[in-house]
Amino acid sequence: MDDRDKLGKVNAAADQLPETRAVVKRPKASDRRIQRLQDLRKEALDEPNPLRANLRAATADLLEIGYRLSAGIRAVMGSGSAGLEAYEEVLPAIGSMALVHRQATRYVQLDRDWVSEPEAGRGADIQPPTSSDDVGELKT
Repeated sequence: MDDRDKLGKVNAAADQLPETRAVVKRPKASDRRIQRLQDLRKEALDEPNPLRANLRAATADLLEIGYRLSAGIRAVMGSGSAGLEAYEEVLPAIGSMALVHRQATRYVQLDRDWVSEPEAGRGADIQPPTSSDDVGELKT
């Protein structure tokens, strides 16, 4: 009898015991976060409007890039050298992560503005912004 057979018999015997509960391993937070980003991307691509689908998918991509950058930054900073050298080493990555998250935030805001468009009675079409001569800002 090999080890697999023995293990199978032990598992079968354990299933017969009333106090035996199935132990469910919870996925690690990092695995769950990546899965949620994949869910976001899949849901985004199910959007019927192609422009909005791509905007949402790009947002998911940026959020994943930001997450992976932050994981790398945490790994370097948590490697034991908590001195300035560690911060100087990851400073460019921190700047990149901030830019990625800022762009993702802009995409999320665009998507939210898109949702509020039908409420404003303008339909699903987003009007291109026009320049305001008074203030020098963009108006929609």
